[in-house]
Amino acid sequence: LTDAEKQLLTGDAALSSGRIRLEIYKRYLRHMNLTGHTLKEGYFPITEDYHAWHAQNLFLQVSFYHGVPAGICFVLLMLALGIYYLRLAICGKHREDILPLLVWLLFVGFGMLECVWYLGQSILFLMYLMPKILADSKDSIL
Repeated sequence: LTDAEKQLLTGDAALSSGRIRLEIYKRYLRHMNLTGHTLKEGYFPITEDYHAWHAQNLFLQVSFYHGVPAGICFVLLMLALGIYYLRLAICGKHREDILPLLVWLLFVGFGMLECVWYLGQSILFLMYLMPKILADSKDSIL
């Protein structure tokens, strides 16, 4: 860590969840590279009593641990899925065609403020279930 990163948030800044989150984002962004990092390289001290164990943002998390090219690919994949699910919701022939879009919105919305890419979490399961629902659809919109 650089000298600036060894300085911990103190006083009012150490009590502000918004300031802490911003500091976490800054530290993860500063350490981005092309090849990614090991798990232990992402443990940043933020205050005297708090270490950031993850990036608090799904897209930063993927980019930090797997490298910037993987992060870009992940963002593009999520955008493509969002567009596809939106088209399915608008043009689909069945009521349940809106479900993939709702799960995508939940995943991306929550992922902007937290890491949702952990085994055992239901949102991860649902992200893998959506392609099955689409594959079973008899009417294709594309």
